[in-house]
Amino acid sequence: MTTILGSPENIITLSLEYFDKITPGNLSESRYENPREDDIKHLLGLLHYCWFYEFHSMVSQRRVVGRDRSMKSATELREAEIKFKKFNINRNLFDIRFVNRTMEILYLIVDDTTEFVFRNLIAYEQYLRPSSMNYFTAYLNFIDYLVNSSNDVQILRNYGVIRNLLGDNEVVSTVLNKLVNNVFVSLICYEQVYHDVNKHCSGRCNVWLATLRQDYFNTAWALISFFAAVALLLLTAAQTVFSVRKSC
Repeated sequence: MTTILGSPENIITLSLEYFDKITPGNLSESRYENPREDDIKHLLGLLHYCWFYEFHSMVSQRRVVGRDRSMKSATELREAEIKFKKFNINRNLFDIRFVNRTMEILYLIVDDTTEFVFRNLIAYEQYLRPSSMNYFTAYLNFIDYLVNSSNDVQILRNYGVIRNLLGDNEVVSTVLNKLVNNVFVSLICYEQVYHDVNKHCSGRCNVWLATLRQDYFNTAWALISFFAAVALLLLTAAQTVFSVRKSC
């Protein structure tokens, strides 16, 4: 069987050009091995095939350690002094890294097409054999850990990681949260990232800072009150010193 990607008029080229406009990341066919007719059963299979090849190449080069399969939300990670950095468009959608207290991730556009594209790809992976690599489901499971509330969405928007075209942060949070509800994840592709992030968050200093912010600096008024108390303490101490010097 001959490859069918050579001609720009073929159905695969035209399909990828269409999907590239409505899906996150870059589906340029030059980045993938040429699929053959027997590899592609339908259009959804084509879309999954392209992402499957790129994700497999990326994950196979990663060292996986431990059994970490969960992570705190973006709000909690920021409280633990973790920052976020968006990759440029040339990086792969699934390529998530944690380097020097910074989570690097390609920005995700959330618009009217996001939910049905994601749902169809997840459904396709659930249709595959249990031993198959459910890469897309693993990615959305990771995003689900990051986003638990509208505040998480806002934090990721501030860092440029999420581009919200739906308007309301709560709507984005709801869309991303319910995508993997009751979905079986047979492959955990980000154990190295989970491990490194959780190791950072469990550090004594980071736990103390997170607790301090959550319990005492969780509002602007609490922060103002803290600085006012510190200023009052310093003024009282200065007054005491001056009084002692004056009496001497």
